[in-house]
Amino acid sequence: MRTYAIAAALLAAAGTPAVAGGVSSDIDAAGYFDIATFTVKADKAGDFEAIMKQVVIDTRAEPGNIDYRLHKVSDRPLTYVTYEVFKDKAAADAHNASEHIRRIVPPLLETLDGEIKVIVMEAVR
Repeated sequence: MRTYAIAAALLAAAGTPAVAGGVSSDIDAAGYFDIATFTVKADKAGDFEAIMKQVVIDTRAEPGNIDYRLHKVSDRPLTYVTYEVFKDKAAADAHNASEHIRRIVPPLLETLDGEIKVIVMEAVR
């Protein structure tokens, strides 16, 4: 239940426009969603945010990306969450294999305090 509440809160925070029976048609048409959670080292939060802000810009430019958001958890200031929406799994795979993602992995890993936790979701239609 908590995972659902987090996903709903992320959609609301992202400003996703509501329509009768669901959210925007782009998201309704999407086939791949995930939420990734990152816990960062206290002295590396600024580095993490700088890296991830660029990831947001680069990812939103990808042809198969519908939405990509970065959030900080309000009551856990060293925990961040990305909400990712792609056209389909192939678009998500292309994102994960992209040059900009391969380039940021080494410096990103230096900022983390633990593993990245990913929840992959599919729309219920």
